[in-house]
Amino acid sequence: MVRTTPKPEGMAMAQYAFSDLLSDSPVRVTATCVIDDGQLSLTGPELLGRITDLRREFSALVGPGEVVCVVMPSSAAYMLVQAALLDLGAIFVAVPSDATHLTAVVSELGSPKWFVYPRHAPSPQHRHADNSGVLSVDMSKLSVRIEQNPTCWTPVSAATESGRVVVATSGSTGRSKLVNLSPLAYWYAGNAIAQVTSIEASDTVLHHLPLQRGAGWLAWGALAAGARNIIEPVRSADFPEALKATGATATFSVSVGLHELVRRDWAASSLPRLRTLYYSSGTVSVDMKHALAERFGGRLIQDYGMTEVPEPLTVLSRGDHLRGLQDRAVLASVGRTLHTDRVRTDRPATANQPAPIWVRSPYMFDGYWGGPRRASQSWYRTDDLGYIDPDGYLFLTGRQSRTVRSGGVSFALSDIQAALESIPAILKAELSVVPDQRFGERVQATVMATDPRLGAAQIKVALAQHVVDARMAAIDITVNSLPTLYDDTKEEP
Repeated sequence: MVRTTPKPEGMAMAQYAFSDLLSDSPVRVTATCVIDDGQLSLTGPELLGRITDLRREFSALVGPGEVVCVVMPSSAAYMLVQAALLDLGAIFVAVPSDATHLTAVVSELGSPKWFVYPRHAPSPQHRHADNSGVLSVDMSKLSVRIEQNPTCWTPVSAATESGRVVVATSGSTGRSKLVNLSPLAYWYAGNAIAQVTSIEASDTVLHHLPLQRGAGWLAWGALAAGARNIIEPVRSADFPEALKATGATATFSVSVGLHELVRRDWAASSLPRLRTLYYSSGTVSVDMKHALAERFGGRLIQDYGMTEVPEPLTVLSRGDHLRGLQDRAVLASVGRTLHTDRVRTDRPATANQPAPIWVRSPYMFDGYWGGPRRASQSWYRTDDLGYIDPDGYLFLTGRQSRTVRSGGVSFALSDIQAALESIPAILKAELSVVPDQRFGERVQATVMATDPRLGAAQIKVALAQHVVDARMAAIDITVNSLPTLYDDTKEEP
């Protein structure tokens, strides 16, 4: 449970939210392994001790309100570094190791004092022209080493806000944003998800998605519950085998991983230990949900939420998935609202007349990093359109902006269109979104080329210079060439 008693006098919010709360959770007395990534395997007391050791190493380097951008893979070391830095009141900016292009964005917005990388990692392409320093962390020994000192660094003002978690998200609009959360809000999200999914100390939880994004909440929630957490980033094609090999009883996945289970006809009988298969709203079709319910029944849980409002706002329960086998309309929703005063539409809405969806939480985000601070407790307008039926179930019917949600990643169609039209010999690009069982949604791009020799494969190579993450796999390209007035391959008579 989330501790909400008044903060002890003199104790930083960051310390209160992680060390203090973690110490008050079952993990403090868990003598069995609570986290394992193949390099580190720690019991509860060992985990808390390692956080203390890391905090001691960082204390001479990082002060309250100083920005630290951490570019590390999903791992036990990543989670311990996060806890240690927040204990010191740092502004912890998480950048997934597969999205290092965001380091340039971070530099523009926050002028980090330090960038943190794994020891022996390839030299980052980003040169840190903002005079930031570079630290490296040994992923198994958890030692910290200075690789490059910051130059001309100006100490932060005492008035600077300290102890923040800044999370990169593409959000419902498909544009990269850095969401500013208090450590307590981050902790609250983890505990709320652990409660919704009923994670217990007896569980073994597989984390195969990047912890720097929303998947990190389940990791902290499961850790606080005293469960065994196995961090094993795997390709979607290997997801079923990873579930079986680890003996996982619970996991979180997105459309690509779910599709792999259905495509290969894995079911509860294939994974007898699995009791919780948790997924978020994303773009999981009714057909996919039905196929999953046929195979996993009451092991399925879906929620609707977002980084800006860090808690499950609706839940499609285990029982709802079973009912959906007889009534597919249930599966068309993203679940029933948990609190009627936290989800609304801005006008009365129906299936034929959907409306924008507004949400809020006791632990809202504080705004986007580098932007103005939000008013606390104010409603947040999502990009989603939908309606709430008389039984309290939320149905998503579309979006206000032209975005695609594919394989757990959201991105704006306008960005893809601009990237395509920047390629020489492409005169125009038209994009549409089509349903896809594996990714949830795909982008169908039709381009008009001035060069008849330009093919889809060449365009994809050029597009990959502008498009990152898993987006390329979800883009199909059709090329139409302008007619030529003559064939320059033939000699004139």
